[in-house]
Amino acid sequence: KAAEYGALNSNFVNSHGLPAPRHFTTAYDMAQILRHAIANPTFNEIFGERRYEMPPTNKQPEARHFYNRNSMINRSYDYEVLASKTGWTSLANHTLVTAARQGDRELIVVVLNSPRSQGKYEDTVKLLNYGFEEFYNVSLDLNNFKEMALANLQFDNQEEIIIEPYEAVDMLMHRSLTIEDIGTSFEIVEHNDNTLATVKYFLNLRQPSNLMHENL
Repeated sequence: KAAEYGALNSNFVNSHGLPAPRHFTTAYDMAQILRHAIANPTFNEIFGERRYEMPPTNKQPEARHFYNRNSMINRSYDYEVLASKTGWTSLANHTLVTAARQGDRELIVVVLNSPRSQGKYEDTVKLLNYGFEEFYNVSLDLNNFKEMALANLQFDNQEEIIIEPYEAVDMLMHRSLTIEDIGTSFEIVEHNDNTLATVKYFLNLRQPSNLMHENL
């Protein structure tokens, strides 16, 4: 299931996460797993809860309360924490995966191999603040790319050409960059029967930047 979600560089040999030969994952893979997990409302309810009340039992007549010790959950921030999960083993050190929302933007931060327990929270907050404050939304109209592709396609006896998808491409850009810093290219993947063509578009930064990945 993890591989279906895009975690292609992980190998899980147990379900509890304790160290074992050939048991490993990556920050990217953990982010992919969490990205799909937060689509489940029950998951968010469990991993975003500050307090849990255990009702009385036949052995304990009074209700008991358990408080979440995850600082991303039990502290107040300028964004909404959707879900967060801590981890620690002697080999992995302190780890933390967190999904948070501010306005219409949702971000996921994964911190691995943190030497200090508090360090995983400090790094997570810094990265979330960076993602929320230093990036802005841009939208690219696909019509601009369609013209590039059409110039390289030949259709016989076609009165109308319908191109999908219709929507624009939305992405995040660092505030130091503009839409002019984005380069575009395309590849004609399939063009067989004069009625259907598959075109793959690529968006990249024209010049390398240490502020964001060049492959958009």
